[in-house]
Amino acid sequence: MSREPPGVPPPVVVDDELVGRVAVRTDPRRPSIRLLEIGGHLHGAIDLDDQQRLKLDYLARLGALLDALLPAGPCRVLHLGGGAFALPRALAARRPELTQVVVERSRAIIELAERELDLQPTASLTVVHDDARAAMRHCDDASLDAVAGDAFVGGETPRHLTTVEFATDVARVLHARGVYVVNLIDAPPWPVLSAHAATMRTALPNLVAVAAPAVAQLRAYGNVLLVASRRPLHRPTLEWQLRNGLQPTALVASERLAGLAQQARPRHDADG
Repeated sequence: MSREPPGVPPPVVVDDELVGRVAVRTDPRRPSIRLLEIGGHLHGAIDLDDQQRLKLDYLARLGALLDALLPAGPCRVLHLGGGAFALPRALAARRPELTQVVVERSRAIIELAERELDLQPTASLTVVHDDARAAMRHCDDASLDAVAGDAFVGGETPRHLTTVEFATDVARVLHARGVYVVNLIDAPPWPVLSAHAATMRTALPNLVAVAAPAVAQLRAYGNVLLVASRRPLHRPTLEWQLRNGLQPTALVASERLAGLAQQARPRHDADG
């Protein structure tokens, strides 16, 4: 761990057998912001004075995307992966009518978030300590409006959340107009996006991918948000809705995303 600048509190560090070393740091530029690091890599950030505003670019895009995709009124959202629990808290502040469940497999992360990141579960925001896929098996059929995937081991989505069998279970818990949104990290030639697209469309055939403009043009490394659903998504409306977000955002061209999906073979649980 590096030494903190003068006047900045030392990080709070715990070791977890599942994910490794977890640390919460104070942002030296703004004391109200806490940074969550796992294995030395930034995995979350939250402003304790303004939990409605998402500090990481990809989370701001993910929040805007969910706002655009979810219908008005009460909705049910399942988050796979907690991190700093910034996204569900921002959504709760903006849309208190949502019912959200966040599944986090690391008890150390949950306890650290409650102690250091002001995480306070409520009747409409529940935190569950469990494996994401195991927890989803307990969800009723057609019970959710959205499933948001942001679970990582290092820089990769856990393998058991990338298979046809997982996609089938996601499709089971979503109602007819529900959406699955997953955060991916990838770079040219886009093996991660290709594999996820090929796999998810076996159960949820309509795909859209959203990213920062340079990433959406498939030119630069970065976060890509892949959306999968049973119903076709109206791209012009989605582009218009995302245009007003705080972060520049673009959609991957539909023909290029389809081409990537055709390049890969869907993954199965039994694959090596």
